[in-house]
Amino acid sequence: MDSPSAYLNHDNTGLMVREFVSELVIPRVRDDYYGSGESQFAVCVVLEAPDLEFEEAVLLEKAFCLPGFEVDPKYQVNATAKARSHHRTGHSSGELVSLKPALLRSGDCIWGGSASVDGIIVAVSGFKHYWDVQIAGQIAYELAGRVMHAHLQGIEQMRANRVAILS
Repeated sequence: MDSPSAYLNHDNTGLMVREFVSELVIPRVRDDYYGSGESQFAVCVVLEAPDLEFEEAVLLEKAFCLPGFEVDPKYQVNATAKARSHHRTGHSSGELVSLKPALLRSGDCIWGGSASVDGIIVAVSGFKHYWDVQIAGQIAYELAGRVMHAHLQGIEQMRANRVAILS
């Protein structure tokens, strides 16, 4: 399968994450499903590409909040720090803190909250660390599923074109 970068870019990643967050995560925040009383959180999506500098690999940095609340920039700073350390080390932010603390650098976030699926790193900040991890994983799996779907559609289109040419 092609790299996720063949299917994900700044524009469509932002759209997909906003759709997913507004349909699944925001209603749970509004209903206080996560039990934190939080009204805002931030997401950072990055390609897991060692050949790219972190800034080049970032697809989305986005803060979300309920209506009537203002975004606190600390959530975006933390989500980006979690994604940066995950990109640099290949380990989730929680794994890094609990199992590989020698790899931590100045500026790394000391809370869990990142996940990666099929070359897509997602970090979330704004809830308790275990909810950050869960939401990051949901978003990462959603994006990976959409990449796989686009890839398979491309294969089907190539097959259809080949049949049409041979007919």
